[in-house]
Amino acid sequence: MLGDAVATINHDAQGARAPGAGHREDASATAGRGQARSALGIDAKSSDKIREVICEKTGEIQRFTLNSKRREYVLQTDASDARFSRYVLQKATARLLPGHRVSKCLQHLTNGVGDVAILKSVENSKCHFSGLQTCGSVWACPVCAAKISERRKLEVRGVLDAHVAAGGGCEMVTLTFPHTRTDKLKDMMGILRDALKRLKRGRDYRTCRELYESIGSIRALEVTWGEANGWHPHLHEIWLFAKPLTERQRRNLQGLLFAGWKTACIKAGFPAPNRKRGVTVQPASSAAEYIAKWGTEPKWEAASELTKANIKKSRSEKGRTPFDLLRDYAQGNARAGALFAEYVEAFHGYRQLFWSPGLKALFGVADITDEEIAALQEDKASEIIRITHDEWRAILRLKYEARAMVLTLAENGGFDAVRTYLDSLPKPS
Repeated sequence: MLGDAVATINHDAQGARAPGAGHREDASATAGRGQARSALGIDAKSSDKIREVICEKTGEIQRFTLNSKRREYVLQTDASDARFSRYVLQKATARLLPGHRVSKCLQHLTNGVGDVAILKSVENSKCHFSGLQTCGSVWACPVCAAKISERRKLEVRGVLDAHVAAGGGCEMVTLTFPHTRTDKLKDMMGILRDALKRLKRGRDYRTCRELYESIGSIRALEVTWGEANGWHPHLHEIWLFAKPLTERQRRNLQGLLFAGWKTACIKAGFPAPNRKRGVTVQPASSAAEYIAKWGTEPKWEAASELTKANIKKSRSEKGRTPFDLLRDYAQGNARAGALFAEYVEAFHGYRQLFWSPGLKALFGVADITDEEIAALQEDKASEIIRITHDEWRAILRLKYEARAMVLTLAENGGFDAVRTYLDSLPKPS
């Protein structure tokens, strides 16, 4: 029910002007939306900038703010809570995978010596650390994954918006294959890589590219886990075409791709994929077309589908994301921890996002690695405080997660708040 209300307010946002523009709404349209909310059992309080949606069944209240550039309402979240959760999960990953580079991420100093600086962004007033190692693992590290996926989302969204604005078409292609609960993820990943190579070498795939004037694609690798069927690795690709496809062309494209994918899967060692689910093709543009998701965002756009799928929160036991499993492990579920460790090992060496050759250059997208993104510092940031090596070690020795709290203190209280906290830390005996 809350999701229906979110869809309604985002429909409203398509006609909204920038906050403060002072537009007037048609009375009949306003009444129609009111009737729709009444039928859904939803009461909504509205302003140009903020919408509050209340679900009468659960009493849940969600607040959304209007993003005037994207013409949609974005869910407000407590940034400090989200940050704290990521740091807690990162520490859980370090316990689970002590030999992985994530165990040193944002804990060990860059050169083993020196101070840790807290910097505050001039643009968004958010604080971050400087002088610490980062792992850059989009698969294993909740902190790095959040930063990397946000950068990748903006890259993909910028390309899709520019392409659509120029009259081009975008299609989301999803490739899946049959699997069972007993299949090992690492084995499946090897076969999947082989099947993808065979698909791209095949005549049907080349025909699809040439017939509908595809100028390139962006591919994302995703995996979920369910009790019934175990691991479910699959691929999402956004194909860019010279112009939008008709419904008939879309069906033909799906048929040709399925023929090629079926042949590739069988030759690689998979069972034949299901005709209904093996290949799906649907419109996917950042500006207009969205895929409904159960994540925390009111609208899950194509750019998010490619870059953030593995870190979203699932409410379904049929498709738990790797970070869902990590959350379960952090709460004491050893089996979930074993599954997460299996996933990290199986995905080692794979890229989460792959652009077809020449596509980044065509749209002027910088070629930067995940590790480089994770290590990036804000260009315009002021130093709030420096934490000595001994003080940093005292922070890490605490039984609770203090790193996120220190950043929040810096944002809200500046130097004095952090200094008072550091002075209160227990001194080594």
